[in-house]
Amino acid sequence: MEFTSSLNTATIFTLTPLVTAIFSIVIFKQKLLFREIIIYIVGAIGTCIVVFKGDMELLLNFTLNYGDIIFLIAIVFMSLYSISAKYFYKENDEVLTITFMTLIGGIFWMGIAVIVLDIPLQWQKIEGELFLYMSYLSIGATLFTVYLYQKAVVVIGSKKIDGLYLYKSIFLLLSFYISSMELISLY
Repeated sequence: MEFTSSLNTATIFTLTPLVTAIFSIVIFKQKLLFREIIIYIVGAIGTCIVVFKGDMELLLNFTLNYGDIIFLIAIVFMSLYSISAKYFYKENDEVLTITFMTLIGGIFWMGIAVIVLDIPLQWQKIEGELFLYMSYLSIGATLFTVYLYQKAVVVIGSKKIDGLYLYKSIFLLLSFYISSMELISLY
């Protein structure tokens, strides 16, 4: 978030389902139906309405910057992760194997980032309860979410799973309404 804004990242994030669909077409030879194209467009427009708070001025002043390019690359890798979860899936994959490979992959990429960006990790700052919380997030939560994500991608398909990202805007609107009991004005 040092090189971009949350508004830009939220807008760019809406591209994830479309990028995943394009990779699915290329890698799995899936067809993109006309109704799916309409769904992607309507979902992206709906998400943009939420992200830009219905303000046309914000939409027209939207520009990409260096951080946005980095985030676009991240979107490509998120889509490729979804595709690879299905592509490399083998029957009877163990949860521990999936989690272990995710953690090893994270260590590998973090190591490259540390070397290339020359940013120290500062592990000494993690003390007491923070170490327990971090252990839970890196092992417990990863174990659970990676397992569920991979199973869902194999059963439902990466194109549909990433398409669910577009529902987030609906849940954001509902949660905002429930918490404040106000409707968001689109004008």
